[in-house]
Amino acid sequence: MPKMPRTVRLNFRLSDEGKRHIQKQAQQAGLTASAYVRRELLGAARQAEASAGPLDQVLDQLRQTGEQVAAMAAMARRTGRPQETEELRRVLGRLSRVMDRFRSAVHE
Repeated sequence: MPKMPRTVRLNFRLSDEGKRHIQKQAQQAGLTASAYVRRELLGAARQAEASAGPLDQVLDQLRQTGEQVAAMAAMARRTGRPQETEELRRVLGRLSRVMDRFRSAVHE
């Protein structure tokens, strides 16, 4: 990948202790403080993007399972099986709550 020109400046404030920590870590890595911060921030962003893929897949599988349970509940209603319909409705409700908690955890 070609090197992109760095034309944007980003300024932020931190404590003296924070600055010393960054400088120490940068020195140990053989980098300037700026290069170290870039590497750490951009690396963390790439990791977050990569980890979102599998989480999105799990959420999609949960959604598909919910759709299957809903279809089974509809079939049970049509065939006149009230106990199965109610049990499937409860399972669908639990699955929906799991999906909501999962979405909340992913987006925190």
